[in-house]
Amino acid sequence: MTVSDDRPRSEPLRGDDRRLERPAAQGSRAVQLALVVSMALGILAMSLARTLTGSWEPVATFLADGAHAASEVSDPAAANRSMLAAMRRFEDALDDTSPLRAAILPTVQWASVALGGVGNATTVVGDDDWLLLRPGVDHLLGRGFLDAGELMRRTRGGEAFEPAPHPDPRPAILDTARQLAQRDIELWVLFAPTKAAIHPEALGAAIDEVAANPSTARLAEELQRAGVVVVDPSPMLRTMARAGEQLFLRTDSHWSPRAVDAVARVAAAAIEERVRLSPGDGPLWRRRARVEVGRGDLFAALRLPERRPMLPREEVEILQVLDGRDRFWAPDPSAEVLLLGDSFTNVFAESRLGWGEAAGLAEQMSFHLGRPLDRLAVDDGSATEVRRRLAALERDGAGRLDRKRVIVWQIAVRELSFGDWRTVDLGG
Repeated sequence: MTVSDDRPRSEPLRGDDRRLERPAAQGSRAVQLALVVSMALGILAMSLARTLTGSWEPVATFLADGAHAASEVSDPAAANRSMLAAMRRFEDALDDTSPLRAAILPTVQWASVALGGVGNATTVVGDDDWLLLRPGVDHLLGRGFLDAGELMRRTRGGEAFEPAPHPDPRPAILDTARQLAQRDIELWVLFAPTKAAIHPEALGAAIDEVAANPSTARLAEELQRAGVVVVDPSPMLRTMARAGEQLFLRTDSHWSPRAVDAVARVAAAAIEERVRLSPGDGPLWRRRARVEVGRGDLFAALRLPERRPMLPREEVEILQVLDGRDRFWAPDPSAEVLLLGDSFTNVFAESRLGWGEAAGLAEQMSFHLGRPLDRLAVDDGSATEVRRRLAALERDGAGRLDRKRVIVWQIAVRELSFGDWRTVDLGG
């Protein structure tokens, strides 16, 4: 079942609430002052140690950024935003270049995983060697992403040096559909589910009945009323998983080759049934099985010691799509169907993601359709960046929207809770 938006909420704090009272002070003010000073000195010493034992490049970059911010004297607000952004980049660079951190963190993380099953800010360590992306879990078990209070919280929760985020996906999706309709192009939305929704056993039986975020059904209904075709493969994938099929990689945030093929087959069948594409002989695609062995992006995010990897490598069989001359499938900009997406589209399609090539979602959709397909995918970019890339191509005269009849927009569902959904002018 789907959890409703009427779940119990914690009682809000009021101005006269006794929970706001400060606890009685412990110890003398001298002791408290000494603790504060000690903490401050400790933070300073750690920062100096990280800087002096690491690369000087972050320092040089920070000084250059600071000088640039200081030059914006005509706009103090812009200068303040620039300086805050520079400080954040400096902190991140110190973390990335610190030899002390590189030496200690893997061992600490290994102990956390081995002894307590504790992941990090990115990765949740589940049962039976499952790793899960924390934002995906938070999306599934969190409040409805269309809840008014949640939208307000996200709007106010952005960084001070960045524009306020656009948390509501509806205006961006509906505006994109409107622009495409003016070109006689139909917009389809294809949701890529989160791992915990398909394999709840990874987090224990307690969440087995949580099939989706509470706002998912509401979003689908509103989009369908506006003429957007919504393809949600989650029910099908959950049924397959309960029958014993593994539909997500254990140490990766993405779905398995079996899930990709199943979703591609369903999407292709729906397109053939609903859209009258131009007649013509399809390519002579064939598929070739290939075994890939590795560990995924979530394993990499844990940064475990190489000498003690702990989690076993995973073996998967991908289905590479080739033409009649044994060349790997390639996107065709003149095709009538365009797949927009993110890393759920790119996984198994690009070798840089670690699981082979020529076997991704676009390849399998093209195989099942028996015709060429166009593809444009940006990792972590299904909310806004992929549409910006499409708009840039249109401005440059690439004509990627020419002859298009259908655009299938693959969206990772976690982006519904955490993406920045901006409207994008596609031109034309």
